[in-house]
Amino acid sequence: MPPLNSKLATQQLAASVIIPVHNGERTLQHCLSAILDSEGIAELEIIVVDDGSTDSSAIIASNFPCRLIHFEHSRGPSVARNRGVEEAHAARVVFVDSDVVVRPETLVLLLRVLDDSPAAFATYDPEPLNKNFATLLYHTLSCSSLQDTNEKTSVFYSYCAAIWKDLFVELGGFDVHFTRATFEDVELGCRLASRGLYTKHLKSVKVVHGVRYDLPKLARAYFRKSYDLAQLLLSHNSITFGDQGWTARKNWAVLASAWGTLIFAPLAFWVHPLWAMAWALAAGSFLASTPLFRSMARRRWFYGPLSVIAYLGIHCIATSAMAAVALHYLKNGLLSCVPAPVRRKINQRVAEPAEPIPVGTVTVSSITGNVLPRSNNKIDRITTSTQEVKAILGS
Repeated sequence: MPPLNSKLATQQLAASVIIPVHNGERTLQHCLSAILDSEGIAELEIIVVDDGSTDSSAIIASNFPCRLIHFEHSRGPSVARNRGVEEAHAARVVFVDSDVVVRPETLVLLLRVLDDSPAAFATYDPEPLNKNFATLLYHTLSCSSLQDTNEKTSVFYSYCAAIWKDLFVELGGFDVHFTRATFEDVELGCRLASRGLYTKHLKSVKVVHGVRYDLPKLARAYFRKSYDLAQLLLSHNSITFGDQGWTARKNWAVLASAWGTLIFAPLAFWVHPLWAMAWALAAGSFLASTPLFRSMARRRWFYGPLSVIAYLGIHCIATSAMAAVALHYLKNGLLSCVPAPVRRKINQRVAEPAEPIPVGTVTVSSITGNVLPRSNNKIDRITTSTQEVKAILGS
């Protein structure tokens, strides 16, 4: 399927499929092969945006009939998807993540919904491609979040989604302030909903997720997601987006029960046994709040208790991320109370480069402590310091 550039070909396009990829060599071939096997669509334009990959992603994409856009350095999924839309010729665009494998009927079902809706997205198959503990934990929680997302929703998930190009451009695309794959798509859904436009969640259209996590990577991912979500919620002065998905109000109750479980246990052990009643209530609420533990135990029995510990850890990570956001806002709030002239002086002091320290007729380098010949020529002093830095790095 060659790239389509003529006016006639553009009119015949069913959709432009945009695939952002960053070091996705493990799954990109499966992703592209599945898209090419799609049924019921006359033509597709496939655009792969290589977001500064250092692996063989670009080579893999070049073996398929698609257009390849390459960034020298990673700029984030928001910029990558926006660039793909800029290059798209079709009136409808479909976003597919490089670790998602669609079914033959997925794309045509998404595109049909656009006749009556501004945007639509598919849902995850309950079974992920990888089945190690960390991946299963993440995927089970993601599927639980999707179950909490209505068919007509104010959120938008871009792992496999379709939207009208003109509407996407009118909205300004994904917010490029999101430099990581976190909630840039949910933020776009919020802007849609603010216009009275709601996204269709196709719960019967499932795609396979090929993500793979280990525990350290999962911890980092949840910190980033929690941090960005907290910033997004604060910017909208809200604790939820339509009681949907990751922002469902019940998740705040789960967070409270998680901390109750962690806090009341030592109180019952060291302070007074009556605290055990509070601990039992919190722990019971925590265990009953989600099917995660039962679902994980059905796969392997010991995954059940392990998932309890891991889920408590996730809530600690989420809380630390939210605390970091709160401190950031508090710092900015305190600075805003400082008079503007004082703030400008502070910023100037921070921005001023460090000068060498003059001692008599010589100069002491602030980098090495070596004594350098004093020069009245500023350029000579800069050149000398630069050569010294190079010498240090070379050694």
